[in-house]
Amino acid sequence: MILRNTKIEDYDGIYELLNASDMVFYSFSREKFKKMLNKNKGCYFVAIDKNKIVGNIFAAHDGGYFGYIYKLAVLKHHRKDGIATALIEKVLGRFKEVKVRWVFCHIRKKNKISINLFKKFGFKDRKIHSLFDIYSVKK
Repeated sequence: MILRNTKIEDYDGIYELLNASDMVFYSFSREKFKKMLNKNKGCYFVAIDKNKIVGNIFAAHDGGYFGYIYKLAVLKHHRKDGIATALIEKVLGRFKEVKVRWVFCHIRKKNKISINLFKKFGFKDRKIHSLFDIYSVKK
């Protein structure tokens, strides 16, 4: 398995992976992906096995204090191979390089496997915070 920075050429493979993981929005276009990559240089990674993308992580940071992991996906038949762990380690290493102090992640409450994985890295479910969001569904 190879871990590397994500490239624009990875769009189709990442789309396929996110779609298989029920994590893709209808608005996830190649153009938006290109903008995301440019804005978050060095924070997106893919895992490749036999020339196929089998894992992906998206992250961002504010350049000062805060980092955010917001998409982690691994193909079903590659889970338990250590891919998610390796991807999280890559992002946390990047955050350490840029001296990010506080890292957040967004995990669906029903995703106990991801919750337990992030807990192994020291992440805690902070009951004192609430997640508020707004998603505009415009076609």
